Amino acid sequence: QLGDPRGRSPPIPPRPCAAASPLHNWDCHPCHVARRLGDRWTQRELPTGRRGKPGDPAAAPPVRPVRRNRYVDLVRLVAIVVVVVGHWLNTIVLVVRGQPEGQSALAAVGYMRWLTLLLQVMPLFFFAGGYAAAASWPSWRSRGGRWAGWTYGRFVRLLRPTTWFVAIMAGVATVAALLRADPSVLAQAGWGVALQLWFIPVFLMMLVLAVPMVTAWNRVGWLLLAGAIAVVAVVDVLVRAADAPVVGWVNYLVVPAAGIVLGIAWHAGALGGRIPVALLAGGALVLLALIALLGYPPWMIGVPGEPPANTSPPNLALMAYSAA
Repeated sequence: QLGDPRGRSPPIPPRPCAAASPLHNWDCHPCHVARRLGDRWTQRELPTGRRGKPGDPAAAPPVRPVRRNRYVDLVRLVAIVVVVVGHWLNTIVLVVRGQPEGQSALAAVGYMRWLTLLLQVMPLFFFAGGYAAAASWPSWRSRGGRWAGWTYGRFVRLLRPTTWFVAIMAGVATVAALLRADPSVLAQAGWGVALQLWFIPVFLMMLVLAVPMVTAWNRVGWLLLAGAIAVVAVVDVLVRAADAPVVGWVNYLVVPAAGIVLGIAWHAGALGGRIPVALLAGGALVLLALIALLGYPPWMIGVPGEPPANTSPPNLALMAYSAA
């Protein structure tokens, strides 16, 4: 207001922007200006700034933040609901000589086996997991994070609720034992609890391999999936023709990894155009050919008293089903 008789302040000149310094006020730089769209602010570009450990408030935010894909959450939710409903439908409770007994509906009701073509949703978990890995790893890496730290964080997110589940079930079993429950009933209950956790070690292995698969996809693209298909085909020949069942354990790793690769491809935008139609038609045709011509079982979940399903071990039929 110095020297101004009307009391108005002269315009303050803008502060020069030291673009070469990582400590400057990034809001002043034209490359870092945020543009407003409606009532949201969308950052066009963020500075790299000082690198630090992920979670450090002084560290710079990721270079290109991405919005959470809610459709991935919907895929997970639907898969979880189908798993719960499927297990409920597959259980028949009978009272034999005054004691409750459980039987598999797949073995007792013939048409229930065809429902496994709708109830086998485990590939969806790997599909969504691949997308999530491809979406979160670049952000983690841009903040100075490493592969081991990213994997550890994913392990914690998966194992924390699992630990609570196991602890609660163990407490219930302990109370039942103190109340002198039948040991055979407790053993059956313990087997049932452990059976629900088979998915955990497989998914943990996929988490370990997720970052290398993201890197491999960025280099070779669809050749990564082609390699997985070739490995599964060779293992199937050895298991079915050469009677080498031990080799089938390889497919417990490769078939879920193929689902992870498809999720990575989804995040990379490689599933656009006619690719989904090709996967649906190709997967369905290959599955029908394997069932009709090569004697693969048509059900996707194990049926008591029948030959092993396409999940024991995972095979080409399950991979074709997953693609479709």
